[in-house]
Amino acid sequence: MFQATRQPSNSPLLTHHERLSFSEPGYHYVLSRQPNETNFLVTDATQTISAPVGWAFGSGEVAQTYVVKHDNQYLESRLTYYTSLMALGITTGHSATTPGNIEEALGDPIDADVLPRCFGCHTTGSTTSGKFDPDHATLGLTCEACHGPGEKHVTAMDNGLSEPAEGTIFSAKNLSPMDSVDFCGACHRTSADVAMLPSINRGITNLRFQPYRLQRSLCWGEKGDPRITCVACHNPHQPLVRNLAAYDDKCLKCHANTGESPSSTQVAGCTVGKSGCASCHMPKYEIPAVHAMFTDHYIRIVRPGSGFQP
Repeated sequence: MFQATRQPSNSPLLTHHERLSFSEPGYHYVLSRQPNETNFLVTDATQTISAPVGWAFGSGEVAQTYVVKHDNQYLESRLTYYTSLMALGITTGHSATTPGNIEEALGDPIDADVLPRCFGCHTTGSTTSGKFDPDHATLGLTCEACHGPGEKHVTAMDNGLSEPAEGTIFSAKNLSPMDSVDFCGACHRTSADVAMLPSINRGITNLRFQPYRLQRSLCWGEKGDPRITCVACHNPHQPLVRNLAAYDDKCLKCHANTGESPSSTQVAGCTVGKSGCASCHMPKYEIPAVHAMFTDHYIRIVRPGSGFQP
C-alpha cells in the first residue's frame, strides 16, 4: 500500500521505460520521462497537446495509471501501463471508442467530488481540515491513512505508556465484522460503491473489488459467520501472501477437515479436497480490460463450467 502512488521521477517503471508510445485511429500518444519532468503527449492530424504527469497511481505490479493536470483540471490519463503487456493500453473504465477531440484523448476529467476519494486511497493526508491539497500529501498509504493522526500515539509510546496508548489512535480491530469489511471497502469498493459505478465498470471488472465480492458470499454478513472479514485472511501490516496453501489454515478455522464432523466452531468441510481450498472456492479469472488475473473473493462452491458469476 505504501507504493500506491509515486512521483513519476521515482517510478521504477518509468525509469525503465523512459519513452512509451501508443496509437489508435486519429491519435498518437507518447509518455516520455525527462530528467525533471514526465509528460503525456497526444498528437492528431493537426496539433499536439501535452501535460506533465503529476502522479503515478499504482505500484506497477499489475498496472500504473497517470494523473495529469491540464488547464487547471485534473485528468485520469486515457492510457495506463499494463505490466503483463509491458506496454500502454486504454485505462480500465475508459471508453474504447475513439475520442471526439484531442482534449478528450488526453484523459477523463476527475469530478471535484471524486477527486479527494481518488487521492485519499492512493496518498496520505491529501485532504486535511477539509481542504484538498494533493501537492503536500504523503505519497502512498502510511500508518495514518488507516489509523488517523498519530502524534498522540507516538508521544504515548515514546513515554512508555503502552496500555493507555491504545486510546490515542484509531484501531480498526474494534470494528464489527460488517463495519470492518466496509472499512477496507472504503478504498477496495463495497456493494454500495459498485452500485454507483457506470455500466462500463460492471461485470467481470468488479472482480478487482474484493470487499464487494466477499459480501456476495453466503458465509458473510448477518446470516453468515462473523469471523469472515478481510483481515481474517489478510494482515494489512504484511505483504500479500500469494501462496494459496498458506490460506488453508484460515479456511479450517471455520470449516471442519474433510471427513471430520462439524462442531460448535466449525461448519461442515469440503467433501472433495483436503488442501488448496482457495484454488477451488476462490478461483482466478482474467479481467480483459486489466490484462491480469484476479482472485475472486466471492466464496462459493464453483460448479464445473459455471465460469465467472457476476
